[in-house]
Formats: sequence, structure tokens, C-alpha cells
Amino acid sequence: MYNLQELWKQAEEDSLAFDMESHLYESKILFGCKIVKDRYSGEIELFNTARLGDYYVKLSEEELDIFKLYGLQQGVYWLMMTNILRKIEGVNKKIRSEVNGKNNFRKIQTLKNYRERLIKLFHHQTKQFKERNYVTKEIDLGSSVQN
Repeated sequence: MYNLQELWKQAEEDSLAFDMESHLYESKILFGCKIVKDRYSGEIELFNTARLGDYYVKLSEEELDIFKLYGLQQGVYWLMMTNILRKIEGVNKKIRSEVNGKNNFRKIQTLKNYRERLIKLFHHQTKQFKERNYVTKEIDLGSSVQN
């Protein structure tokens, strides 16, 4: 098990993590995960940058538990893959809705092409993470995808 301080240290040591600083906090962004450390209180929080909205969404306790259990690199891998799977699920719902609704051929083809790009991205990212030795244990991705 890792604590938040250890996750922060892993982010500091990761050469791929992008630094962002202000007078209030330090942060690192790595593959859709932002880890923030408050300069005054020392409090550390993790955010999902891939969720839609005007601001980043703080990780749920369940998501945070994955990071604490497997570490930053594998947690980031898990988060990125579940984000892609969530997008694929959304596209599948839109395709079903369009087929059962207006049945616009162009829109259906556009959605299918987007789904295909997401699937290719999923496989490409899996390969990249394994080449960098980010993934050393298999993490169940299927049960964790929620809208």
C-alpha cells in the first residue's frame, strides 16, 4: 500500500510528469492524472483531467484506492484505460440511439470511426505502458468503468 506522500514522490521522480506550479500549490500532470500538493498545508489530492466539465474531477475513494494499492504509474495506467473505455461505452450508446432513432447513416459512420480510433488508442497506450514497464500487474479494467 502506498500513501499520498509516496504517490507525490513517485510523481516527482517520473520524468514524463509535467510540472505546474503556483504560489499556492505544486502539481504534476501525467497521462490524464493531476496530482496537487498544497504548499501551506501539505495536503495532496489527485484529479482526473479527462472527465468532461469546466474543472478537473477529484478522484473518488474507489479510484484513489487503486493508486494506493498499485502505485502512481499503474494507477495512471488504470485511470487512462478506464477513461478510454468510458468514452467507448458512450459512443456505443450513441450508436444504438442513432440506429433506433433517426438512423442517420453519416452520423452512425462518424461514430463508428470514432469508436475505432478509441480502440486503436487503447491498444497503442497499453503497448506504450508495457514498454515503459509501467504495468507490472494486471488490473481489472472492466468492472471499474462507470459513467
